Amino acid sequence: MKKTLLASVAALGVMATSAFANEYFFEKNVGYWTVFGHVGDAENNVNPACLTQARWDDGSYFQLIQDLADGELMIEFTNNDWNIEGPYNDGNLLDLTMNMYGRKGVESYNVKFILVDKNTIQIRGIDYKTFLPDFMNYNKMVLIMPGDIMNSEVKLENSTAAIGLMTQCLDESDKIGAQKSLEKFKRGPEQGA
Repeated sequence: MKKTLLASVAALGVMATSAFANEYFFEKNVGYWTVFGHVGDAENNVNPACLTQARWDDGSYFQLIQDLADGELMIEFTNNDWNIEGPYNDGNLLDLTMNMYGRKGVESYNVKFILVDKNTIQIRGIDYKTFLPDFMNYNKMVLIMPGDIMNSEVKLENSTAAIGLMTQCLDESDKIGAQKSLEKFKRGPEQGA
């Protein structure tokens, strides 16, 4: 992925409002999940993507992101109660355990994350085949953070429906908005623009 995808847009809580409507090609809600498609921004090196997002009142958010240019599936999680000391975006991979809880018991993943800023982490290169079935079929996900960093929980209610909407977003991306953006990424930034 070229750049922290939509972190500044998501942090502001901006959705498909009239000022930004041309940047989004898809937006639907189910439960507390919002699924949206962003056409990307070649000039600012942001790839087009489909995102499934849960947001809390304090501005914290969880995003499951499908990058449309390179196909990567990743998580970006911002917890405004965290105050993690850097260095940030230095490429250093840190360890955490991601537990999924449900009727079947607990499924655990040991994953690596990148520290983006004092409140935000990214988990890159998620394997679709193992992660998505658990994401859709368990009740909650808990990120067990290293050291004295507070753990975080995401309720997975309606996650199956949210992934269904994300599939619709991916289907829509084959149409006008994201496809034009993808073509622009493949060509590179236009000279003199």
